[in-house]
Order: sequence, then C-alpha cells, then structure tokens
Amino acid sequence: AAQLAQYEGDYAFSEAVVSKVYVKGGKLYFFVPGQPEYELAYIGGNSFTIKNLTGFTIRFDTDAGGKITGLTSIQPNGKFAAKRK
Repeated sequence: AAQLAQYEGDYAFSEAVVSKVYVKGGKLYFFVPGQPEYELAYIGGNSFTIKNLTGFTIRFDTDAGGKITGLTSIQPNGKFAAKRK
C-alpha cells in the first residue's frame, strides 16, 4: 500500500474534468466524475490496467527524478493525458 500511495492525487484532463487516484483496502482505484470507480491492476513499470475493462491502461508519467507528474489514459479511442494537480 505504501508503494501505491505515490500514485494518489488529483489528475486534471481539463479544467472541468479532474480524476482522482486513491488507495482503498490496499488496492489502487481510479475515479472520473460521472463514472464508477475503477480498480487498477499493476502490469509493470508505472502502468496499470483497469480491472474488468479490456483495452484500457493507465500509465503514470514521471519527470527525470522519478516524481509522478501526470497520467496517460490509453483507451481504444485514443490517449488522454492528465496533469497532476
């Protein structure tokens, strides 16, 4: 859970759309307003798949020092970047 905590925070896709990443019950979750919360499953590096959804990956982006600066949601209809707030 301590390692998962580094990913927690608010991530802005736009001014109007801010997603949240949080740890609950020792698992990492991704939440976008208006949608259900999604449990994330670790697949390596800074990447996770969305459990029970095919073709969806969340990749956390880092700076040169390894600090999380944002995330990229990779979906069947494209890639969507969000900056960490």
